[in-house]
Amino acid sequence: MAPHLYQYMRMFGIFGGPAVYARAKYQRQELRLNVPGLRGSLALRGGTSDRATFQKVFLEGEYDIDLDFAPRLIVDGGANVGYASVYFAHRFPDALVLAVEPEPQNFRLLTSNTEAYPNIRCFKHALWPRHTCLSLENSSGNADAFFVREG
Repeated sequence: MAPHLYQYMRMFGIFGGPAVYARAKYQRQELRLNVPGLRGSLALRGGTSDRATFQKVFLEGEYDIDLDFAPRLIVDGGANVGYASVYFAHRFPDALVLAVEPEPQNFRLLTSNTEAYPNIRCFKHALWPRHTCLSLENSSGNADAFFVREG
């Protein structure tokens, strides 16, 4: 059995887990996931890189690191659809999370995924070291492979 399937079963239950896993992996449509413990629901585009990002953040605990302080400001640059922003807003409810994402479809899901969290502010911009014109590019076609370039 696929290792991530067990993680989905732990999160969504013995019956719900396999169904969510299969829909996220094989169906090319937008899903709404009710993640236990989180406010609201999260959108995930099935059959895309959203699944791997969701798994890293919520199933594998990529950001479960111990800090000896409680951050007051968190910047999620390249926020994609907002999974890390939601994770940090949930984990640090007194912190302000600034979620920055330039790509229009990712930004649409970012705002949807974060609307239940008043401590998240979304910006349809890109981070750059100076004020200039930027172009948005994606050579691979993956939803998480956008980058900006000057010019």
